[in-house]
Amino acid sequence: RHKGTGPLSVLHVLNTLEMGGAEQVVLNLARHLDRDRFEMQVCGLGGEGPLAEEFRRLGVRAHAMHRRPGADLRMSWRLARLLRRERIGVVHTHNAAPWLYGALAAKLAGARLVHTEHSNLFSHQQRLQRVERWLARLTDVIIADSEKFKRQLVEGQGIPGARIRVVVNGVD
Repeated sequence: RHKGTGPLSVLHVLNTLEMGGAEQVVLNLARHLDRDRFEMQVCGLGGEGPLAEEFRRLGVRAHAMHRRPGADLRMSWRLARLLRRERIGVVHTHNAAPWLYGALAAKLAGARLVHTEHSNLFSHQQRLQRVERWLARLTDVIIADSEKFKRQLVEGQGIPGARIRVVVNGVD
């Protein structure tokens, strides 16, 4: 819940600012977002990409973080500094790595956390499923793109259904 004056500042954290499914969802949000209610920014953990300029043309600030390969232990601290500097109220992560780094950064900076799960995990990815169950406890709302996928998150990963909202991807 936003109690300040002016639009709520939301930072969408993506793996990259390259062309991809999650990136297209966020780009569509940027095109149609109510600017009176929300100030949107995006962050690509993997650095600058061709979509950064497209976001900027839409009036969305784009940040490139240049994550190191493997586990970049400093990424959450760097993201938390960005959240504080930009006075971000909500961090909205997309996919596993942004969720991990964004969740820790949101907690460090005192921001709310929303996560959109864009893909299914496979049964052999048990370690990642355990990490996502832990991340779900730090997350205010998890968005699934269908009722079927919500059931998979609840039944297959053990994520509480009360934390999950279904928002079907829009098509312009």
